Parts: sequence; C-alpha cells; structure tokens
Amino acid sequence: MRTLKMVVVGLGLGTLAMPVSAETLRVVGVYPAHNGDAAEVQSIGIEQFGGIDGPTLSIKAADALRSASIDGEPYFRVAPASVLRDGDAVLSGSVATDVDVYRASPKEVETCVKRDDKNKCLEKRKEKVPCEQLTLSVRPTIRLYSYDGVLIHDDDAESQRQVRYCADESEPAIDPMVDEVLDEIAARLRYALAPQQRAEDIRVLETRKGMEKEPGRAFRDAIAMTKRDEEMACDAFAALEPTIGEHVSLLFNIGLCAEAGGDFERAQEYYRRAIKADPSKSNPGEGLDRIRARQEAERQLAIHHGD
Repeated sequence: MRTLKMVVVGLGLGTLAMPVSAETLRVVGVYPAHNGDAAEVQSIGIEQFGGIDGPTLSIKAADALRSASIDGEPYFRVAPASVLRDGDAVLSGSVATDVDVYRASPKEVETCVKRDDKNKCLEKRKEKVPCEQLTLSVRPTIRLYSYDGVLIHDDDAESQRQVRYCADESEPAIDPMVDEVLDEIAARLRYALAPQQRAEDIRVLETRKGMEKEPGRAFRDAIAMTKRDEEMACDAFAALEPTIGEHVSLLFNIGLCAEAGGDFERAQEYYRRAIKADPSKSNPGEGLDRIRARQEAERQLAIHHGD
C-alpha cells in the first residue's frame, strides 16, 4: 500500500482533441528502433525488476517487447530469464517511486453565507481554500546486456506526474498515475529496441500559386481525387509534370506518391527538386527525413534477420 508524506486530496483533468480532415496519401512503412545496437538481438530473457513497482514494470516491459511485430511476425522471442537460457540478451532493472506533497498557493472561492426563504443567496463571502501539489517521480534503472556481458541499452530517464488539488476536492488516486508512467517506460523500451511499422496519412500540397489557369484546374481535380482513388490521383499528378513543370506542390506530390509506393530513389529525386523550387516549404525535407529513417530501418531488419 502506498503512503503519502502528507494527507492530501486531489483532482484529475483531461483534454479532448478534434480530428482534422484534409487531402492525404497513405504511407505505410517500417521506421527504425532508436537504438541501432539492438538490431542483432532476436531473443530477450526478462529478469524480475527490483523495487516496489519493479515486478509490475518487468511484466509490462515483457508485454511491450512481445507486442513488437513487423508484417504480423513477432520481432523478439521474449521469456523469463530463468527459462530463456539460450537467448541473445537479458533485461534487468529496478524502479524507485517517490510521492512528494508540497504546499501550493490557495485558491479563492465564493460561498453564500446568507439566503432568503426561497434559497436565493443574499450575501456572499470570499474564502481561501488550502491547496497542495503532488509530484510523483518514477526512476527506472534498466539495463539490456548481451549474454556475454556487453551493454546494449540502458534507461535511467525519470518520469514525473504533477497534480495540484485543494481541500474541497476528492483525494487523488496514486496507483493509476504510477501505472500510466510504467506503461510509458515500457513503451519507451519497446521503441528503443525494435523498429515500428506504421501507417501515416501525409497531406499533399495543394497551393496552385504560380500555375497557369487550366493546368491549375487539372491539379485541383487531382488533389480531390486523393479522397477516392490514390493510385489514380498519383497518375494524374505524373501526367501534369510536362505542363506544370517545376512547381513545389506538384513535385512534392509526385515524390509522396513514389514514397507511398516504396520507390525511395524516385521520391528523393522529387523531394529535392521540390526543395529547390521552394525552399520555404518544410514538407519535402520531412519526406527526405522519413525516407532516411526507413532506409535505416531496412538496415536494422537486415542485421536482425541475418541477411
């Protein structure tokens, strides 16, 4: 059972995000693990971590690594270290968890101190309600060693959660916050050690500034076509190149079509031409970054599978 250094009460807040709709092309690719040194690792033995939250984190870490897959195939073989004696690496660690509560500035509330016979407030008074700030600190010490003792990966990054609450609010639940942070650490480990396969809807460039009237209309129609048939839209973009020429929007969109189709060489060519046509646009540079990342992922996968 967790104990606080002070008796406190708490408040939880959430936010909502609204979706944005736009003309896009779907790009599906594999992106690299953050730690390229882990590419050779195919099997990992998990030791039980130390600390009050260590066993929970070791289970979450095992689950996160076990969930890593490329084209539906598991990326790692994961098992307890006591069982997996022929593995490539062993994961060990511990977790230190602290909860500190400090006095925070009070909040001012207005309360009714006098009402009439119809319960209408006749007199109000401002009062100060004492408040506190809770800081949850979770400090992992995680090490991945090869079975011959070489350090492959380490993670000592502290994660925090802070909640400000006042005496007129409900008591905060610490365990859900800890669980959220442990999930975050486990996910961080998964993305550090294994590539990820994901689909992204990348926005096409739509600006027609500088295009002639008729080609501009055809370009607009090709943009609209991305909502119905991406392959047909890409054919339309390519067909417009002789007419429109070196326009950043057309060049970027052709490059994006090539990237979506896995033709990295063609995509890079058009992204570079788009940058030359209009250096102020960040989209082509981001495209080049994606391709470099995917090429690094291909290198990692080749090492992982011994190709």
